[in-house]
Amino acid sequence: MNQPIDILKKYWKHSRFRPLQEDIIKAVIGGRDVLAILPTGGGKSVCFQVPAMMKNGICIVVTPLIALMKDQVENLKSVGIPAAAVFSGMHPKEVDITLDNCIYGDTKFLYVSPERIQSEIFKERVKRMHVNLIAVDEAHCISQWGHDFRPAYFEIETLRIMKPEVKVIALTATATRQVQEEIVDKLQFEEPEIFTGTFARENLSYSVRKVENKERKLVEILNKIPGTSIVYVKSRKQSKEVSDILKTTGISSGYYHAGLAYFDRMKMQNDWKSGKVRVIVATNAFGMGIDKPDVRSVIHLGLNDNMESYYQEAGRAGRDGNKSYAIILYQLNDIAQARENFARSYPGLKFIRHIYQCLANYYKMAEGSKNSSGFDFLLHKFAAQYNLDSLDVFHVLKRLGEENLVQLSEGVHGSSALFIQLKHDVLYKFQVANVYLDPLIKVLLRMHGGELFTQFTKISEYKLAQVLRQPENQIKDDLTRLHKLGVVAYAPKKELPQLVFLTPRLDAGKLLIDRKYYERRKQTEKKKLEFMVRYVFEHKVCRTHLIQDYFGEEIDSACGICDTCIDKKKKKADDGQNSDLKDTILKYIESKPLKIEQIVEKFRKDDPMEIILIARAMMDAGLISNDKKGYLIKL
Repeated sequence: MNQPIDILKKYWKHSRFRPLQEDIIKAVIGGRDVLAILPTGGGKSVCFQVPAMMKNGICIVVTPLIALMKDQVENLKSVGIPAAAVFSGMHPKEVDITLDNCIYGDTKFLYVSPERIQSEIFKERVKRMHVNLIAVDEAHCISQWGHDFRPAYFEIETLRIMKPEVKVIALTATATRQVQEEIVDKLQFEEPEIFTGTFARENLSYSVRKVENKERKLVEILNKIPGTSIVYVKSRKQSKEVSDILKTTGISSGYYHAGLAYFDRMKMQNDWKSGKVRVIVATNAFGMGIDKPDVRSVIHLGLNDNMESYYQEAGRAGRDGNKSYAIILYQLNDIAQARENFARSYPGLKFIRHIYQCLANYYKMAEGSKNSSGFDFLLHKFAAQYNLDSLDVFHVLKRLGEENLVQLSEGVHGSSALFIQLKHDVLYKFQVANVYLDPLIKVLLRMHGGELFTQFTKISEYKLAQVLRQPENQIKDDLTRLHKLGVVAYAPKKELPQLVFLTPRLDAGKLLIDRKYYERRKQTEKKKLEFMVRYVFEHKVCRTHLIQDYFGEEIDSACGICDTCIDKKKKKADDGQNSDLKDTILKYIESKPLKIEQIVEKFRKDDPMEIILIARAMMDAGLISNDKKGYLIKL
């Protein structure tokens, strides 16, 4: 039997595991239920992918983010591991074929959104699958006290009932003690092993700056800190505006938000990942599944709603272990704006029911009717039709999602997909009888081969049009015609956000929303926001200590590199302390001028930042200076 390290080397080309990964994998192989809390960039996926590859059968991975599951599937396929995904909005035939391949084919990983677990087709097929492991990603979503609660995660219990012999690994980057306890309870863990990586990042410097002009300070920081950067902003409009400002100062920049067309988003993302663009200015829609190790700075223009989301976003800096920076730039009105947005994020129950009724009217859904494939949804268009504020509608949709009534997601198909429903001989007869459509079928077969008969396959209408020298719209019309004739199952790409009713349409006046629970959630989220306000205003406590305390981790020594720690060291240097170190520095440069890095090297046992700060204080005091070549000299 292969060892875990052999699997890691074979498929992921890594020679060693990251901290805790091997211990977690051994616990999973040993037949234990496992809860793994690893900070962003800690390599959570490997913790279930490696043990699943060591066993016969398929691993079912539950995750709430469609974009992330699609990335994971493509990443696995790229290293030769068969993987598939099932989520809301897929063509019914595509779901059917995908699940069949999980039973009869060689699929090794099945990614599924929690909403899909309760569908009859899924439950029936799972019973016939040889499942070797259930992985629950973003496990904090199962907790009512987590920052991104999804009631659909309760459906995971169905998997445990159907496959009681299969062990579960739950993974998350952020979970307080209360959230950890609820994860263990809701997933029915028995004698679980819990692994918690430290929330301290020794290479990541946290800072907060109150500024008069965020954009000006941002440019100043980016000019001081070289390398790749992510800049998080609060709105789609702001992402483009800030990106344009950076370009005018000569800083290569792009912008990203969920409102961009799929291929525009992919281009922005790929340009940034490949280094064509240095800075990506984005809303919180950016980052999940992005594994770029050399991000040197993550800069937030404003406040997050909670520490969980901030820690996750800030943690995208410095995954390569090199010195990096997580910086918040804020103004006082950001605090007031965050509190106002929070107040609007918990609308009255009467208003929630009104919006639900408007949605039903908008799509002409009769009471009791179903729709599992989703509707195209443009927020601003819907809001304008019913004279509503777009932000108010967005918050209601989020609450309706928490009640497991509707789900709003990005366009689920980045490209069109197609499956040939006829057998080879029947298809040939169709081609002979339908000469007009024969060239299109031949090109499809030439480009994609037998894969079209076994699974939904990505196709490009644009490439087909080029080969056939026909208008792209004509190709789409012909594919639609083949679909209606039952020759193929054709799923055109969906670039617009998708709204899915997760239950048959209900009477809006009878929506069952627990008022007491709703108020408890509101108070919990309010406490989370107020902690972020405290984090921003705090100027005495080590920022890493604040983060560790929030997540219930035992606090060790101060990080030494956050803004509060550096301020303390600077004050210590300015106050005339460390006289021995000052005298030593003077002795060094009396005999020979030295650069600051050469002086730091001589003080190997001391904190480099402290030496630098002392040297700066000595320069400010007129004791030493830089010559033209950058060497320190005594005055």
